[in-house]
Amino acid sequence: MADAVIVSAVRTALGKKQGALSKTRADDLLAHALKAAVGKAGIPASLVEDVVPGKSLRLRAEMRLPGNAWLEWEIRDTEFGTDLIQTAWFRPRGLAGRIYWYVMLIPHRIVFPRMAHRITAAAEERGFACR
Repeated sequence: MADAVIVSAVRTALGKKQGALSKTRADDLLAHALKAAVGKAGIPASLVEDVVPGKSLRLRAEMRLPGNAWLEWEIRDTEFGTDLIQTAWFRPRGLAGRIYWYVMLIPHRIVFPRMAHRITAAAEERGFACR
């Protein structure tokens, strides 16, 4: 399993067999824990589009854009360590969205690699092997 950088941590409730939580689904407990952990990390829960614990996180952009945008990070194990795959998704809305996408290609080619480098550098400082 891939190493993940822990930015915050919370615990789920503990219960007994046939106790008060016995009717609570495991994914509902996970949802509460993820919401609390993301909030502790300073990320508004409303921006989180998808989470696969220990594997990936996709956030929705909150900027006013001529389209919809997301940033996604995925962690993959390799024989050499752990890879961080960062993907920017953009669904343009009309001609303005397409113009925005092409105008921002060069700035994004500068900003996104730097962002990924800072994330992996922070992980390596904490002892994780990243590429």
